[in-house]
Amino acid sequence: MFWATLMHLQQKYTQMNAAFMAAPGQNTLPANAVNLDFNYPQDQAADNTNIDITAVIPNADPKNYFYIMHVVCVESEITSSLLDLNAPVKLEEEHIGYDTTNSEYTVKVKFQDKMLEDTDKLPISSIGGATGTHKPSGHLIDSQSGIKQWAWSYEDKTDAAKLRWMDVDAESNTDRGDTGLKDITPHTETATTNAQEYSFRVPKIRNVAGTDETVTSVWLYVKDANNNTTKCQIALKKDLIDVAVPTKVSVIAVKKPNGGPAELLAPVCYIENHGTNEIEARVSGFVTKDLMDDNGTTTLLTLVDKQKNAGFNKNELALFLTPVANSSLAHKSELKETNVKSIDAANENTWAYIGRMGTKDQNARFLDFTFDADYQVQLINEASGKRLTSTMSYHFTAVHDRDKKLENAQSLEGQEAAVDVAE
Repeated sequence: MFWATLMHLQQKYTQMNAAFMAAPGQNTLPANAVNLDFNYPQDQAADNTNIDITAVIPNADPKNYFYIMHVVCVESEITSSLLDLNAPVKLEEEHIGYDTTNSEYTVKVKFQDKMLEDTDKLPISSIGGATGTHKPSGHLIDSQSGIKQWAWSYEDKTDAAKLRWMDVDAESNTDRGDTGLKDITPHTETATTNAQEYSFRVPKIRNVAGTDETVTSVWLYVKDANNNTTKCQIALKKDLIDVAVPTKVSVIAVKKPNGGPAELLAPVCYIENHGTNEIEARVSGFVTKDLMDDNGTTTLLTLVDKQKNAGFNKNELALFLTPVANSSLAHKSELKETNVKSIDAANENTWAYIGRMGTKDQNARFLDFTFDADYQVQLINEASGKRLTSTMSYHFTAVHDRDKKLENAQSLEGQEAAVDVAE
């Protein structure tokens, strides 16, 4: 036969009294203790060692109290352990971006089933020092079980039955892409113990019963192996990411029959932040179709991933995103010259970083860039009035408040004038 009690403590420990130790039972439970019921496996004796324990803890407050379980057998042998009643926590602010190609938000968020390891903050139990439950000092060990499942919803659904739970190993959830979010990735284990990172895409507009609605938030639910569950709201405010970009840009590669340096006639392009968050701006894609002759059989012009001075055929052109020389903007971009063909929309490590933009009220809300090119100057094919068309995509990431750094940016006098001239 076993008896068990559940104690809670904060600054003052609950004491085990001699009466309970001498005769464990309902009548000798210490003050503030909760009796635990044992659920013996069916058709097995009560002395079976594999048993389940169910406890109802009135008004449990694991944020402010520790809860310790003491299991006492009829010979008064005791095992004490610190219970895991804490849900996983969000480790840091989520990273929210916006992909202009598909009109989708990109979200990365990290959770941890956090373990308390500071001995000075752990409770001490002088009884029931079983292996695996106590440190050598007598402090109880905080044993977290790790993250087991996660779920999401467009609404704040507290009823877990309405949620579609996904295992931590998202690869086992074959329908995970059919639930409204896109590109839900398998969890990424981090260097932090019991931590997982999740990434997914959220459509800016979703269809509800035939009506298009703007998505304003996503709710995430994360539970550990003991079903301790946390929820958090990922807010997607309308003005979170609001950036104006050029809608059309034309460039001309000059052919020089007598030779000379390559010359691309290209404008200075400006992007401007209209939102309330600082923004990191990147070019995340550049898709183009080859320019063909009238018969569609001969390629007149194609973009190639070559460096300058690499040597070109007469139908090849290397196009580069490049910073503006002698820019009139006070706040300079951080763009490094990048061949547009090296940018892979599926690999963010290849994206061209333009720089950080201040908020709509800050001095540094503008950034600029332009284009350059290299090609066979004397022999490049003439387009005969045709145009090679391309689509350039951006990815904008909102900067967390604590990471803002542009409040004291330079004067806008010069850059406002420059933008006025461009317009």
